[in-house]
Amino acid sequence: MKKIALFADVQNLYYTVRQAHGCHFNYAALWADVSREGEIVEAVAYAIDRGDSKQQQFQ
Repeated sequence: MKKIALFADVQNLYYTVRQAHGCHFNYAALWADVSREGEIVEAVAYAIDRGDSKQQQFQ
């Protein structure tokens, strides 16, 4: 079984999905899809606080 490390840039996911598709990114679906490809041994999300209350709820 493949070992997988997953790294996510939260700001890019949040704003790209919101602006391009008008919805929210589904992390559970991403996790399920990636898990089918192998064992996730590490997952890291990168984010900064931009003072956006909707983004804070998302995080």
